[in-house]
Amino acid sequence: MGRGAVRTAQIEQLAQHSLTELRRIVAALAPADLDESALAAALDRMLGALRDETGVAGALQVDPDLPALPTPVEVALLRVAQSALANVRQHAQAQTVEVALSAQAGSVRLRLEDDGIGFDQSVRPSDASYGLAAMRSRLREGGGELTIRSAPGEGTTIEATLPLDAGARGGGGHAPARSDRGETE
Repeated sequence: MGRGAVRTAQIEQLAQHSLTELRRIVAALAPADLDESALAAALDRMLGALRDETGVAGALQVDPDLPALPTPVEVALLRVAQSALANVRQHAQAQTVEVALSAQAGSVRLRLEDDGIGFDQSVRPSDASYGLAAMRSRLREGGGELTIRSAPGEGTTIEATLPLDAGARGGGGHAPARSDRGETE
């Protein structure tokens, strides 16, 4: 199979996985007093799939005080996690990835950190920059920001932050997004 056919198959698989996860989130909407959010459950399944398919070990930490998240916030963070984990799968050559979901001061933060090969943030390979741009755009729509820290040989950390009221605002009130170099755009 040619590279284009492989890439198309990967895109189709990612699209199907995304649709399945979104359906699970909608189906899993439950009272706020449940111990685990739909997003946390989806992240745990994604880490399990990554481990089963690639051998990359994953760990998930969820803030026990994390409030119930509005569906648009969960969906935005799920999409960021899917893109970030796709980058781990395709580029990072990582052995482990740690995912943390926490809330503080009216916002929710998703952090993904891998121990892979990292990358030079001053170099923009065209195939990788689309995923980063999509993550940034999705967060910007909800008034959030994306910060990426990476260097060759040092792995990559992606932090996505959204206000907890992003779902109620309907994507209004845009806050500045952060560039791949951690700078505000």
